[in-house]
Parts: sequence; C-alpha cells; structure tokens
Amino acid sequence: MAPYAEPKRNERELNSAMDAKLRLIWVGSKLNWAGGPGRVVSQGAEALAERGHEVHIIGRVPGDDPGDIPGVTVHRWPMWQLKLRQIPPLVRLIRQVQPHIVHFHSAIPHGEVILATHGLRRLRADAPKVFLSPYTSNRSHYPKRRARLGLRVADRLIVSTHWSRDRAIAAGANAETTQVIPTGVRPAEVPLRDERDNVIVMIGRFVPIKGAHIIIDAFSRIAAEHPDWKLVVGGLGRDEAALRKQAAESAYTDRIELPGGIYGAEKADLLSRAAIGVVPSLAENFPGILQEFQAYGLACIASDVGGLPDAAIDGAARLVPPNDPAALARTLDEWIRDPITRTQFRRQALAFATQLSWPNIAERFETAYRSAL
Repeated sequence: MAPYAEPKRNERELNSAMDAKLRLIWVGSKLNWAGGPGRVVSQGAEALAERGHEVHIIGRVPGDDPGDIPGVTVHRWPMWQLKLRQIPPLVRLIRQVQPHIVHFHSAIPHGEVILATHGLRRLRADAPKVFLSPYTSNRSHYPKRRARLGLRVADRLIVSTHWSRDRAIAAGANAETTQVIPTGVRPAEVPLRDERDNVIVMIGRFVPIKGAHIIIDAFSRIAAEHPDWKLVVGGLGRDEAALRKQAAESAYTDRIELPGGIYGAEKADLLSRAAIGVVPSLAENFPGILQEFQAYGLACIASDVGGLPDAAIDGAARLVPPNDPAALARTLDEWIRDPITRTQFRRQALAFATQLSWPNIAERFETAYRSAL
C-alpha cells in the first residue's frame, strides 16, 4: 500500500476545518464487514467518503480479508497483533494522515490504545480529537478496567442508543460529551413487494443471547392455528445442533426451516418476500438485522430489552417481554389474524429505516466531528 503523506497542518488549517473536508481515521477492533461493529465501520466510513471526506480504516483482519471499501483507504493489522503493539502503527498512521479525528469502534473500548492516542496532545498542538463508539450489549464488559479507561479518556462518545448512553455514563463517561447517534442502514437491494409470503423470519448468531430457541418455541405454540405459515431461522453458531434438535422435535417441524447462514442475494430475496421479522434477543444494543428488517418493510417484533426500544419509535416495531415465548406467540397470532395491523407496522418500519439511511447518519457524524473542532 502506498504511504499517504500530507504537509503538516498549521493553526490556520485547523481553524478552517469547519468548512474544509475532514481527515478521519476509524479504528475497528476487527475488520469484518459482515456484521456488528464491522458493518457500522464499513458502511459508515463509505458514507462519509461519499460526502467528500478523507477516511482511513485501520484494524485487525480475522482470517479472510474483508475487501476494500469504495473511497476509503483500509490499513490492515495481523489478527495476532496485541493491543499494546497496535499503538506504534496507529501513531505512524496519524503522523502520515494528520487527521482531525481518530474514532475508535469496538464492542469493548481499547482503553490503553485510546489513552495513548489521546496522549499525543502532550507532544503536538494539532493532535486529533479522539472519539469512541462502544457497541457492547454485555453487562459484564464495562466493569473491565480498560473499558472504563477508554470511556473516560475519549474526547467524545457516540453511542447508538439511549440505553448504551446510560450504561457508558454509569461506567465513567462524561454525560456532556456523550451523544446518541443511531447506526445507519442501507436501503433494500431489491424492489419491495406489497404482497408478502406467509413467512416469519429470524436471522442471527446461534448463541443463547440471540433467542433463536424462543422463536421456535413461540411458533410451535401457534402453528396449528395457522397451517399456511412457516418459520425461517437463519444463522450459524455453537447452538446449531441444539436448535435443529428443537425444531425436529416440534410437531410442526415441516414448517420450521434452518437454512444456515443467509447472506447477500439470498438474504435480500428472503426479506423482500417475508411478512414478519422477529428479534427475540435476551440482550441487545442496536442490532443491524432489525434495521435490515425495517429497511425491507417487514412488520417487526423485538424483545423489550437493552437498546431495542430506540428501534421501536413511532410504531417501527412491536416490543414484547424478553425470554417469554408465550407473549411472542400471542403477538404473532394477533398479527397473522390481522393483516391490516401488520401492514401498518410494515409502513412504519420502512419510514423509520428511511430516517436512518446512511447519508442522514453520516451527516450527523460529520456535525459531531465539526462541533468537536
């Protein structure tokens, strides 16, 4: 990769940053564009580049290279790179790029790396502002010392939900410099259909916290009353064998599909024709799959937990108690019997997703960056 170098910024250039394009470095914990923080990093960086800013991404590559991003320069660390050994190459990149902002994106804040970046101010008057976006939904993460350190030393926090904001502040973040900006979502990749198939869909990792076992239980409770409906549960993970066993033991196993991982065109086709999307998580911050359901105009049901209420504003989703298959079954039964209500939720979901399009969210990131400068 050819090194990028630019003349050192002077005070006049820094003062004119409110009007000029921004130079940004986004630091990801893992460069994997398929889900979680990686989806936010890749799509958000591309949206900022489309607004004319210079964007660099740096992070560890877990196995297969995730590929390039249009308009964005990607700098790759080896996966084995220890946290403290990430500091020298990050400092070198900062010297090359002379960024206005270094923005860390991770589930658990990398406190030692954030502290080292923040400490550049002692050496340089034009050191970048340090932003942090934590994405964890696990209550056990913030008590970790390095996570709290990252929350406290960053100049600004951008969190995706009010729930995440409250947790970050409780762990030591400054309330005055912590801002909620939801993650963005891309529009549907295929034309949306008005008439939908009788399909309920859930997509997520096959781990207990994602609740795939709950939707299989809930569907089995109502399947007898609705013989023309089926359930598709897409995903991979350590619980796959147990979930397949649960589905096989259901009296309605012929209408419960577990196709494995669903990606790309296959996912777009499924979401364009499914009627109801369910996110039955036991803990969650702001899942990208719920946003995708909304962007494809599905009627959405989600657990009333973590940051999910932020994705249910103005009827964009119906909330149900977490870990309650009976409550979820009642809502599914109600919606199957009432297509008018289902259609209303579909429209509200699509309107919500339109508000959270990446161009809109990138503009909000830009405003936050400029206000910090």
